[in-house]
Amino acid sequence: MSLASSSAAVVFIAAAYGGARLAGPRDLPGAILAGASALLTMVAAAGFALSEFRLLNSAEAWLVVGMLLAGPAIWFGRGKRIPAEGLWTGPRGPLTMHMVVLCLCAAVAAAVLYASFITALRVAPHNWDSMTYHLARAAYYFQQGSLDRFPANYWAQIEHPVVSSILNVFVLVVFSADEKDVQLVQFLCYLVTALAIFAICVRLGFANHAAATAALVFLLATNVLMESNTTQNDLVVLCFVALALFHGIEFLQTRGSASLLLFGAGLGLAFGTKASATTFMPSLILAMLVVAVREHRACRPAGGRALASLALAGVIGIAVLAAPAGYIENWRRHGDPLGRPAVVAAVSFADLGLRQRVQHTIANTARYIVDLSRFDGIPFTTATADLNHALQRGFARALQPLGIDMAGAPTRMPYQMSRDVFLSRPHEDYAYLGPVGPILILPALLLGIVLRRREPLFWAFAGASAVFVLMQAAAGPYDPWRGRYFTGILLFLAPAAALVIGAPARLLGVGLVSLGLLVTAASAVNSVLNRVVSPFPEILSMSRAQQLARNHAAMAPAIEAYERLVPPESTVLSVLGPDSYEFPFFGKGLDRRLLPGGNWPDAPVPGGAQFILFNEHPRYRPGDCDIPLGARYWLRDLRPGDERPPHCRPVQQEAAPPR
Repeated sequence: MSLASSSAAVVFIAAAYGGARLAGPRDLPGAILAGASALLTMVAAAGFALSEFRLLNSAEAWLVVGMLLAGPAIWFGRGKRIPAEGLWTGPRGPLTMHMVVLCLCAAVAAAVLYASFITALRVAPHNWDSMTYHLARAAYYFQQGSLDRFPANYWAQIEHPVVSSILNVFVLVVFSADEKDVQLVQFLCYLVTALAIFAICVRLGFANHAAATAALVFLLATNVLMESNTTQNDLVVLCFVALALFHGIEFLQTRGSASLLLFGAGLGLAFGTKASATTFMPSLILAMLVVAVREHRACRPAGGRALASLALAGVIGIAVLAAPAGYIENWRRHGDPLGRPAVVAAVSFADLGLRQRVQHTIANTARYIVDLSRFDGIPFTTATADLNHALQRGFARALQPLGIDMAGAPTRMPYQMSRDVFLSRPHEDYAYLGPVGPILILPALLLGIVLRRREPLFWAFAGASAVFVLMQAAAGPYDPWRGRYFTGILLFLAPAAALVIGAPARLLGVGLVSLGLLVTAASAVNSVLNRVVSPFPEILSMSRAQQLARNHAAMAPAIEAYERLVPPESTVLSVLGPDSYEFPFFGKGLDRRLLPGGNWPDAPVPGGAQFILFNEHPRYRPGDCDIPLGARYWLRDLRPGDERPPHCRPVQQEAAPPR
């Protein structure tokens, strides 16, 4: 870290502290969440502004903008204080045994979090989407200093919203382009979301034990834990929605203008990160409506005006922070804010009639219910796989009279009616909730239907969870990698379950809930220690190439060969097929400069290019002058050199542009 980059981080944190004081929080959790919202909003806004001047990669520019934001925030917040009250602010209860188990599970969660944190700090990122577009696009943005579109090899690098990329670029600037530290973005969002769930429960009057149970259910869910130290952005979206829900509840209870602004900012940042934020909205609206009615009955009148204010703030937040994040440009280029029509058709039911959409939504709902009942993370899974497969067959038989084939198309990948599908796979691309779902949440929901018949909050969060499943099912063809999307359901499922099992009154209830929590904690430990392709601590001793290629082992030799052949500071024309690993070729510390070759060979080789990196290109086949790297990647050396055969010497290039 340079002095300028570390100073930029400090001034943005100072600005967030001033923003937290300015918000006038009621307690320490509220202050932390207000500060997190302020920090994320200011970083995103600063990123948009710096991009206009092509200064996105300048630590000095980030420092100046941070100082401009920190000064007013600290000045206007100087007369307010952050309350010293701790996290334990809700109603207290005498559940001694349950409290002991909660403390034990919290200790296990802390150990698991520590292992995940160490992995984020010391291990290179690896997941497929990050190698192909999440980190590749952030590296291009960092390299060019702006969010301008470039001739990308892969449409996802330029058509997805850019807010999470701004956060990634900010971390690259602060940590001197260290790829490992980018994983801290999701890890911190993971922690903020857990605190937001706890604070939401406390605001709604849950007992402390129930609020803590809800947070632990989220922290120890297998899919959440697997996602927490990756460079995906699903937890980033969830964090923004969770912050919006918290600030929305805060506004309904206090009518504070700062909470209203932060609610709008949360929604804007969620949509500015990923279009999947749309699937949260019906659930969020349902929960907010029930809370508004509840607060209205608690002698807080004008609930209609409050809801109208929240709706207006959300629209403004989306217009200011989300629309410029790529939706407007997609509309201008493709006539659709989500991107090119072929891609939209592939991931949605846009080309199907209403009857077919309903049938596929029903089939997807059954598929996702089965997936949510999986035991991912438990080490001995033969019996649990049999249970899941039996449930799968039961749904398939029930759907046959309706003319619905549970294994039928359309699906992103063929749907498998097989027991092997349900064997435990603690991996960020495949895992669902794990034992949290079938052992804690499902029994809690069934009990709640009987025991909480007159509790509006239970029905609000349970109903929001059901709506969330329906939204995912209706969004498009079945996706076997959708477990990471279902991290979002825990924003509603965790409070619903905690209302029922979070503060059990009888010894039997305490024992059963404690047993479920302990099984969940043990599963979390196993998920970290025996994570698919990423076992801890063995992963710490892997080489950088092996760490980057954990999901595509054949890439490790190709990365190592590239590092040997291409010196640091070299300029490489990258001509790769869609969905290809590209980020590793920027080099450690982004010390190789990649030129996106999406327009090549129609355009000449850009001036200054010293190498061409390519793989499956329909109009460019490897010849005897090209160096095989492995994994069907090749390298062509364009540097001057008489030791090569004449036909392998570099061709005429266009003049190099000024740098």
